[in-house]
Amino acid sequence: MTKLITSLIVVLLGANLNYAQVGIGTETPQAMLDVAGTVLVQGETTLQQPLKLEYIHSEAVTQLTGNEIVLIADLNDQNIVKEVSLQNLSNGLGTYDLNRPNTSIYAAKKTSGFTLLSIGLLVAGFRPIDFTNANRTIGNQALFSDTTHAYTVPSSGVYEIDFDFKMGTGLQASLLTGNPGIGIVRTRGGSSILLDSKSFSGLGALLNITITDTKMNFVYSLQQDDQLTFGMTNSSVITLSLLTSSIASFHIRKIAGSPQ
Repeated sequence: MTKLITSLIVVLLGANLNYAQVGIGTETPQAMLDVAGTVLVQGETTLQQPLKLEYIHSEAVTQLTGNEIVLIADLNDQNIVKEVSLQNLSNGLGTYDLNRPNTSIYAAKKTSGFTLLSIGLLVAGFRPIDFTNANRTIGNQALFSDTTHAYTVPSSGVYEIDFDFKMGTGLQASLLTGNPGIGIVRTRGGSSILLDSKSFSGLGALLNITITDTKMNFVYSLQQDDQLTFGMTNSSVITLSLLTSSIASFHIRKIAGSPQ
């Protein structure tokens, strides 16, 4: 009889534990866990499985008040979800925050006093235009060297570069031999390559005209401390007289982090 009573007590106690309601801050819990008051969620939480961002791709967000907290999973740091404020998220995106300075921006324009330099042999046939900080229209002058006439990349990432050049009136009443044009040289660790180039266009032997108004615009993956030099390719046929009244300009800015 004693064994039977003991068994019944254990069964009833187990049943009560299975269906018990626990209250925190309340003596009359209405759920299995009933919390009266605030709940503190730590800023960094370990999960059994990493949170996948695709789980919330379908979540529609129509308006943000600035009071929200975003949970972000770093899949390179398994099982960790971090709490991020909207302000810090905006700072992290960087290029999408119009109020955050873009310290990579630099632009220069040269309209007179052209010289094609012969400082060192960067790439065969390439001669830099003598841009200096005196030609700067926007940007931090520390990004450009008057000694090397080169822009130094401040941080690794994807950069948009625009390079415009018009020699004289933009038309030459002759066909320039040797296929001259404009180019950008990248120097990394003491080694230089022609990053990109574009030749002037000719209108054929009958018209005997060369269009010397051209531009380049593209995006490039660059590394911190890369040096970029803007100049002319196959420039041996370009004389000082041809550079009279010429106009050259470039601008460069970082638009994204390093591509994956």
